[in-house]
Amino acid sequence: MVNLYLAYTAPINPSGATPVLTVDQCWQGLQRKVRNAPEFVGAIKICDVIDDKGDEVTREVAFANAPEKRIKEVCKSYKPMKVGTCPDPRRKKNKKVNVLSRVMA
Repeated sequence: MVNLYLAYTAPINPSGATPVLTVDQCWQGLQRKVRNAPEFVGAIKICDVIDDKGDEVTREVAFANAPEKRIKEVCKSYKPMKVGTCPDPRRKKNKKVNVLSRVMA
C-alpha cells in the first residue's frame, strides 16, 4: 500500500492584485467548484449533481481519460473554511480538502 499526499498553497490576493476578493467571494467560488467541477479541474469533464442539501452535495464526476466511468462523490462544506470531497464517505479514502485560511500580517 502506498500513501501519497500533496499540499499546495496559493495566495488568493497577492500584493497588487485587483480586484481583491473577499472571504465570502472565495467561499462562493468553492461552492461553485463543488457543483461545477469542470470549470476548475481540467481533468474532470462531467459533473452531475445528484443531491444538494446545501452543506452536503452528492455528485457524479467523469474524467476526460475515462468518460464512461463515473465516480460518485460526497462534498461536505464547513462554512467559511473548508470543503471535503470523498468518493466513499464511510471509508474516508481518497479524500480531497480545499481550505481557506488567513495569514495575518
